[in-house]
Amino acid sequence: MKKLILSLCVALSLTACDNKKADETANAEAKPEVNIGITLPLTGDVSDPGQTNKKVIELALKEFGDTKYKYNLYFEDDMTTPKKGLLNATNFINIKNVKAMLSMWSPVGLVINPLANKNKVIHMTCAWGYDVAEGKYNFNSSTSLESQVNLLIEKLKKENLTNVAYMVVNTAGCEEQSRYAIPVMKEAGINFTDIQYYNPTETDFRMLISKMESKHPDYYVLCGIPPSSQIFTQQLQEVTHQRNITSVDTFFEMDPSAWPLVEDLWFVNSASGTSEFADKLKSQLNETTKSCSANLYDAAHLLIWAFENAKLEEGEVVPNTDNVIAKLHEVKGYNGATGSDLWIDEDGILQSQATLKKIVNNTLVDVEE
Repeated sequence: MKKLILSLCVALSLTACDNKKADETANAEAKPEVNIGITLPLTGDVSDPGQTNKKVIELALKEFGDTKYKYNLYFEDDMTTPKKGLLNATNFINIKNVKAMLSMWSPVGLVINPLANKNKVIHMTCAWGYDVAEGKYNFNSSTSLESQVNLLIEKLKKENLTNVAYMVVNTAGCEEQSRYAIPVMKEAGINFTDIQYYNPTETDFRMLISKMESKHPDYYVLCGIPPSSQIFTQQLQEVTHQRNITSVDTFFEMDPSAWPLVEDLWFVNSASGTSEFADKLKSQLNETTKSCSANLYDAAHLLIWAFENAKLEEGEVVPNTDNVIAKLHEVKGYNGATGSDLWIDEDGILQSQATLKKIVNNTLVDVEE
């Protein structure tokens, strides 16, 4: 009888433990859910940063540990094409019922922008320019054009490189950069010997380079995307036998296999990540910092933080997007992956500073002035 009673007690204890675990699981599953759609280039010519940034966003969520809400991340591939990005965003809104979206680069960010505003869905991206952040529901985690171009001007003038040829790919981000940069640079005393726009599918620049060379530029400024940016840089060196070229971010966004083309050449780099963030990626993900990695980490981190801390209205189980946006605009003095003392301005730009960088032995390093 004693053995029977003991067995029953053990059985009841185990049942109680199982019930407790089941209750904990049920409670976790019962958390109000927040769906977030993420569209990235996961295949194609620029899939490398897209694949890394998928892991980065997942890491940002994981680091929060226990949260008030259950965050469902839905990843889709856009191959950096506006059509695919728009389709992904439409499906996120209409099928997944997302509260927020993340994207990278201007071609996709710009087509999502009006959709986010129309449907009152928060959209955070990493892209050149201001247009991508237009409207209440859009944010850009990227260094401002003003910071980028001012530093470019400062360096060119310091090196006495005041006659430049400007090469611009026909994509939304580079076109916006050129619209902003050209008048500002002219006013600062930079003379353009030539300004050329080219299609991203272009593969032979030799005749164009010869034409541009006839006007004797001191230096070339390139705004491009891979693989055409890599092809132009290689052919420029083959035709001119010089390495007189710089960029805003373009070098960093080349495939790492092409980095030897720009080894030891200075360029303007948007805030692309602190050394501490790079160490984190290496130790936790065995990854190196890629284009938009630090920016999307900050965007994802701040987005989740805002949901966790936004005001709940009566009857709500998750905060409405207007209250989350209000919380985002409270961000001041944030120490993130892209730097310290960051803040979100009234236009939805996460303010950070451009720096001068170069690539040495496949590593991004500061330019010593």
